Amino acid sequence: MSQKSKATLMTATIAVSAAFLVLAPSFQAPEARAAQGELFPDTDGDLLPDALEHGTFSNPALVDSDGDGVDDFLATVKHLRSDPLASTAGTQDHEMRVLLSSRTLEDGARSLWMHLLFRFVGDTIPPIERLDPYIYWRTWRLPLSQLVGYGQSEIRFRQHPEDGLFVLVNLELGLEDDIRFIRPYTYTIGVDASLDGKDTNSGVFIQSLEDPSGGSVFATLVPMNHGQVSYQFLNQGDAENPFWSSDRICMMSLEVFSRGTEGHICEVVTAVCEPLEGNFRCPPSCPQAVGTLMFFPAGLGTILGG
Repeated sequence: MSQKSKATLMTATIAVSAAFLVLAPSFQAPEARAAQGELFPDTDGDLLPDALEHGTFSNPALVDSDGDGVDDFLATVKHLRSDPLASTAGTQDHEMRVLLSSRTLEDGARSLWMHLLFRFVGDTIPPIERLDPYIYWRTWRLPLSQLVGYGQSEIRFRQHPEDGLFVLVNLELGLEDDIRFIRPYTYTIGVDASLDGKDTNSGVFIQSLEDPSGGSVFATLVPMNHGQVSYQFLNQGDAENPFWSSDRICMMSLEVFSRGTEGHICEVVTAVCEPLEGNFRCPPSCPQAVGTLMFFPAGLGTILGG
């Protein structure tokens, strides 16, 4: 690694750590690890952990899964997989996307993780004026800043020769059961940010689905083509239950039911288990989702991008 690259990564570490220190005074700045962490393996080395590649339907063994010239990390940040006709041309800008994942601990409990994916133009991180994590439950917004930093954390970097500096921040929020105490089990977890004067918002709609064998599992809405969304498990191990339809995913179409200053209320107008090659599962409750109302703070752009 060149001296310039080392200096760039050091600057990135200081900048991101400082942003989180402002975000939560009790937060201990994460350390940048040189190796790909054991918690979130990254088989292809594109900075997008395998767990997140499975959750966004990209290939963890390929840097550019669809061969369009845009590697998976940048495509994920830009939500390009949700709109295959979107142009990658135009002025580059700072961008952020929030994703969630779940890990099973040794005692069988599951920990919930927030992943912040950044693309910064150039080789340094610009000023981060605001970084505000939250959980939206119905129409109540609850700050998550006090949760950030109490668990494990990690920062990784990758300098792309053309597309700028990629930064991945992994933050453990706590146990899934700590989130489930809020009922009903539907939330939007996200982050409001201001990156060098650019306001941006990204979040994930998360829902606890009933398991026919007992208990419940967390699933999230993943943007698909043509404005559709699909349920995907936060923990891939949850998909092994034989009651779930194999090699299928729950494809849903949303229609805006009501618009307000706080966001959009959308209705699920279609929901069906559709075939998809790979190790996927469709919950038996998928068709029952029709007629369900979902609230998206800041509008559908929170999860669809744009």
